Amino acid sequence: MKAEDTTFYSDLFKLIRDVWSPTIVALVSYFMYRLNLKIKEVEIKGQTTLKARELMFNAYQQRLGKLNEDIREFAESIGKYDATLLSNDGKDETIKDILELISNFIGYCRHSIDSLIDEVKKHGLLDERRERHVEFIRKVFSMDLAKMSPEETRDIYQKFVRGILMLISFEADLVEKKQKELFSKYLND
Repeated sequence: MKAEDTTFYSDLFKLIRDVWSPTIVALVSYFMYRLNLKIKEVEIKGQTTLKARELMFNAYQQRLGKLNEDIREFAESIGKYDATLLSNDGKDETIKDILELISNFIGYCRHSIDSLIDEVKKHGLLDERRERHVEFIRKVFSMDLAKMSPEETRDIYQKFVRGILMLISFEADLVEKKQKELFSKYLND
């Protein structure tokens, strides 16, 4: 090899080193920058999706909680009559008050109760046992309380309380189902 060839290759190597090396570094830096942007984008999207799901769940839980709050208030109101009703010395006036409370509660919460039952159906939570519960609830909550005798009041009261407990169970199942729908992706990872 001649000295000219060596000089030529040496100059070529210097040119490649001086020109291509910074170009390769710039390309690698550019691709790393783009990769970091994509990672940050996915991270932000995941955080916003999770926050949106939390807000949806809270709104859903509050909507279902409205019926729960009404039930709690009703239970406090009727609780003072509980001992009188369960004893055999219930006065007609007390029994009328109880029937009026139950009737008012049913009238006030009819839409919420129907909505809750529709939600249970919509989410596929109605098995054979819950179908019987829905039938029971509809039967008890559609009774004409004005025609009830004082003797029937104790039985109606117990059925009504049982129906309320079924509604509370439905609400708890719905909240659990909705929670799994919204957050299972985040809880399993």
